[in-house]
Amino acid sequence: MKWGWVGLAPRVASLGLVAGLLFCAPVHAADNGKALQRILRESWIYFDAGNLREAENSFERALEIPGGKQSAELQYGLSLIPWKRGLARQSYWQLKTALAVSEEAGGGDEWRHRIQGRIRYIERNFSAVTLRHPDRGKPLPILLDPPPRDPVLRRFVDAAVTMIEGGTSSIDGAQRIFVPSGRYWFGDNQIELIPGEVLPGQQQVIYLPVAFGPVLKRHRDRLRMQEEGEPIPLSGNDRAAARGDAPTDPVPSTTLGASSLAPTPEPLDYPVVRSYLADRTAYDISERWTQVPFHVRYSVYCPDGDAEHRFEFPDYEFYVRFEPGGVLRVRGADLLRVSLGSDWLAGEQDRFNEVGILFDGTTVLVSVNGIEIGPVRVRERPPTRPGSWTIRMSDDRARMTYLSVQAPD
Repeated sequence: MKWGWVGLAPRVASLGLVAGLLFCAPVHAADNGKALQRILRESWIYFDAGNLREAENSFERALEIPGGKQSAELQYGLSLIPWKRGLARQSYWQLKTALAVSEEAGGGDEWRHRIQGRIRYIERNFSAVTLRHPDRGKPLPILLDPPPRDPVLRRFVDAAVTMIEGGTSSIDGAQRIFVPSGRYWFGDNQIELIPGEVLPGQQQVIYLPVAFGPVLKRHRDRLRMQEEGEPIPLSGNDRAAARGDAPTDPVPSTTLGASSLAPTPEPLDYPVVRSYLADRTAYDISERWTQVPFHVRYSVYCPDGDAEHRFEFPDYEFYVRFEPGGVLRVRGADLLRVSLGSDWLAGEQDRFNEVGILFDGTTVLVSVNGIEIGPVRVRERPPTRPGSWTIRMSDDRARMTYLSVQAPD
């Protein structure tokens, strides 16, 4: 009997060791999960404070934790660093990585929704270009004409100009970037950049002239005309095309799913809207804007996370609300509710949210700080008569600026 117990002792110890390892495995995984969430919270704090360098370092530390590379939230956070720096190309490919990670990991619908929304925004508003710098001398920056109305896109135009002026360290003397789509001047020539051409092989190649002499003077004249709101005259080739001396490509026609109810009115602009001006502004829009589709753009300052504002269209039977806590709710035939989280800015005087609401007669597409959300079906059929508008703002300290209503681009 004594030798029997002695023989069993190693076996009992082995079983205990196995049980201990099985118990420790989930505990260790839970510890990794807690560590990842702690570093992510720290990263977002740095990001919200505008400290991109520390936010980037913190996100990269989180990658080293087991499971970090498979976190859609982490990959999305990494995409925002180049986005804030005006580097749409780097942000786009990081977003593509984040989308693949979120689909492989499963779950995480909130982060996948944000990722897809920002990818759509880039593909609808940006184009890929390869900028070839001159061998000697400073390059002349490109000039988008007309400049975009969207403040987010304007920021990327300014960032592109800054990058061009800073030169390139590439061996082949080229810069490969994404810029807002549209018609650009480069020297005395023009080029049209088509939205969505962002994949390899779709980029346009632009040879930048030297910023010197008459070319530089004419560039400065065009900048001055833009600042003063004057139209920039066509170049010689474009004037010939306009006279019919040169063939022109046909302009593709587009339909928006809803016919206009009346002749297109002039765009409406309201520099500042506060809570006490909301009713008056909504009444003025209802009286003057009689067309569907329409596109609303504005910047909004939210003094804190409890502030709420909304656009309601009772005759069109839908509304768009930004509720406390940064929650977007669109309600019509369908309902959409999205928590914007750190993509919604609140609490600092100099931080505004850039919002767009595009209604084509049956669906609504909302853009928030470079993220597209939707489209959401709000009606079965386009309306047949103009409708009234309602604007509500819950906080007297909140304000909208540069509110505009116009036909879609």
